[in-house]
Order: sequence, then structure tokens, then C-alpha cells
Amino acid sequence: MPIGIMTDVSATLCGALIGCVLSSRLGDNWKKLLNNLLGIAAIVMGIVLIIRAKNLSAVILALSGCSAAAAPAGLAR
Repeated sequence: MPIGIMTDVSATLCGALIGCVLSSRLGDNWKKLLNNLLGIAAIVMGIVLIIRAKNLSAVILALSGCSAAAAPAGLAR
């Protein structure tokens, strides 16, 4: 069995368990702060990966396809 997959699954499970235990002990201010920091980190990682992309046309096509597919669903509501 691949070691990388097992490591990823075990790290995710450990993080989820730690989050479940610590979430009841953290205040609302800390929860909001952590949520904002993780969101900013995800945005920065996305920007860095887009800048490093060598085939940027594939990224643009993927983003435009997602927005075009989501547009009719939003109008149907």
C-alpha cells in the first residue's frame, strides 16, 4: 500500500480529531481568526501556483468552464 496515501489519511484524521477536541475550548474570536488565516493561506497558495503555472491557458479554461457551468444553476434559483 502506498505510504504517501496512508500518511495523508492519518494526518487528516489526526488533525480532525485534534480540531474536534480543541474547538470546544477555543473562543469565538480564535475560531474566526483561525478561519481567516487559513482562508488567506489558501488564497496565497492558489496565487503562487497560478504564477508558477507554465500552461496558464489550461488554468484559464478550467476557471472559465467552472464559472460558465455555475452561472445557469445560479439563474435557476
